[in-house]
Amino acid sequence: MIGGCAVAPRPQQVYSLAMKWTVLIMLFLSVPAARAGDQDAMKAAEQLRSSVLSDLVSRFDRLLADEKDYTRKVRRECKGFPEGDLFPFTFPVLAYAALISRGGAADPGRIESMVWLLEQARQAVLKRVKPPDNNLMKLDSYGGEAVYLCQYHLALSAFRVATGDKRFDEVLHHVAEVLLGALKKTRGQPLESFPGIVYPFDTLPCLASMNLYAKATSNSDLRPYIEEHLHWIIARGMDKKTGLPASKVDRKTYARLAPPRGCDLSYRVALTAGIQRSEAIRVYKPYVKHFWKELLVAAGFAEWPDDRQGKADSDSGPIIMGLGMAASGFGLAATRLMGDGPRFLRLMKQLVDVRRMVQTLQSPERGGKPALLGNSIAVRPGYYTGFLFGDCALFFALAWSDKLVP
Repeated sequence: MIGGCAVAPRPQQVYSLAMKWTVLIMLFLSVPAARAGDQDAMKAAEQLRSSVLSDLVSRFDRLLADEKDYTRKVRRECKGFPEGDLFPFTFPVLAYAALISRGGAADPGRIESMVWLLEQARQAVLKRVKPPDNNLMKLDSYGGEAVYLCQYHLALSAFRVATGDKRFDEVLHHVAEVLLGALKKTRGQPLESFPGIVYPFDTLPCLASMNLYAKATSNSDLRPYIEEHLHWIIARGMDKKTGLPASKVDRKTYARLAPPRGCDLSYRVALTAGIQRSEAIRVYKPYVKHFWKELLVAAGFAEWPDDRQGKADSDSGPIIMGLGMAASGFGLAATRLMGDGPRFLRLMKQLVDVRRMVQTLQSPERGGKPALLGNSIAVRPGYYTGFLFGDCALFFALAWSDKLVP
């Protein structure tokens, strides 16, 4: 469904029930944060964010210094994740682009790393979309592949806006025309995420990309298509009970097939904040009402609304005491961009504890075998979250800005 939310690959090895719950609890729970005023909480949260983000930048600088090794890691450690061949390349590009746009990280080495990452992303898109002669310049339709094409174009657009580098302009312009043609045909209705499958969220990266592309190319003609889809969400894409966008709709009738989900909504708020802030705020308020959970020992966004019980899947990641790993992880971006200091601080304090707890899982008595999160994700030393895909998503969530273009 939503590549950026997917955090649960295929199972690898089973530990005892006690170990599984120990891993889950240690990775996700921490001592409750003290209540603080919005401004004080935001200031404290930003200090923590700055420290963690600095660590992640250093980690990705080191990882990307050896391109062959990074490619091997992606193939070995991310192959079980949905879009595991794409997001480990696009998320770091988006994170670096956001940092550059805010006045940092713009050294030549990092820019060349972004160029390499974009080339790897292109290879993933070619493999998935299969354009004529394996050439994206010959692509004449999006072919129901919004996930791959929109996320790739978003990374291209962010790179262009942040760096001013024009080396990808040819493919940037062509894919934009293909996606624009698709948006025109749908008349505001969502694109197909994959052929025959429609998760409305997956049109948001396309809108975010078109928004950046319009600013990079001084093209003001794209805004009507953005407005048209945002209007469709309000008019036809809403779950009546919660007032939030449905997570899945029928391909032909656009009838709602699945309720709102936390992994969708956290990522949605983060992207929409840079497209139309009023729409992001409109979604965020009921999102907090129906999904935010304050427990005795933890807090975060649920995967399902109003204490609804649902199984964990490849989009939600592990669900612990009702809290969704993906929803709360991308919730770091949502709470920050919405200026919700107390909730952002709550999540940041838990995130800092995650790193401390991950380190305890790498004990010698485990015989060198990685612990497992949710019986499916191998927790490895050297990553902040314990796994490469998690670090890629976290890098994006903490770096992404709603003001990539001032």
